[in-house]
Amino acid sequence: EYNKKFLARRLNPRKGHEFMPYIVLIIDELADMMIEYIESKKQEISTTDYIFQAVIYEGGVDAIPYFLPLLKSDNSHILDVTCYNLGILKDPAIIEPIAPLLSHEDDQVVVYALMAIWGVRDISAMPLFVSLLSHESETIVRFSISALGSLDHPDILPYIIPFLANDDIETFEPAFHSVGRMSEEQLRNPMSNFLKTLSISQKATLRERLQSANDGLAERILAVWDELDNEKGEIEA
Repeated sequence: EYNKKFLARRLNPRKGHEFMPYIVLIIDELADMMIEYIESKKQEISTTDYIFQAVIYEGGVDAIPYFLPLLKSDNSHILDVTCYNLGILKDPAIIEPIAPLLSHEDDQVVVYALMAIWGVRDISAMPLFVSLLSHESETIVRFSISALGSLDHPDILPYIIPFLANDDIETFEPAFHSVGRMSEEQLRNPMSNFLKTLSISQKATLRERLQSANDGLAERILAVWDELDNEKGEIEA
C-alpha cells in the first residue's frame, strides 16, 4: 500500500519518502499476539497455518521459543495448530516442549503431538511412543506402533512384535511392516521370546496371516520363525 501511494506520486520524496523494496516489522510478544488473533477471529486451522508457517519458515529452530507459550494454552485448537507447525521443523528441539501433550485429555491433541514428534525420527523419543502403546484410543496405539517403526532400531522389537498377534488387522499392519523391515539377525531373539508366549492356535493364526501376505516382509519373518523351529526340533531330538 505504501509503494502504491509512492508510485501514484501521493508521497513527496523531498520529505524522505522513497520506494521500499521490503519492510522489516519487529514484533514483541509474538506468541501473545498469535493467541489473541486465533481466539478473537475464531480462525480455521487452514487460515491460522499461514501465520504460523510464516514464522516457522522464516525463523526455523530459532522460532521455537515464540511457540512455547502456545503449548500451555487451554484451547485444543491452538495446541493442534502449534504442534502441527512445530512438526514442520523435524528438529529434536521440539520433543521436550511437546512431550507433555501426549497425556492430554483430548485425543486429537495427542495425535497432533505424536505426529510432530514422530516426524523428528529421533531414538530419544522411543520411551514416549512406548508409553502410548497402552492408550485407550486404538488410533493412537496404531500411530505409536508406526512411530516406533520409523526409528528403524532393533530396540523397538520387544514392544512391537506382540502386536503381530493382535486380532485387529489395522493394528497388525503397522506392527507387521515395522517388524518386517528388520534384518533376520535382529529378529531372532525378540521373535523367539514372542513365540514362547503364543498358544498353538495363536501360532497357527499368525502363520496363516503371514503366509497370506505373500511379500518379502512376511517371508523374512517366516524364515526366522522356521529357523527357530528347526533349531528347537534339533535340540529336542
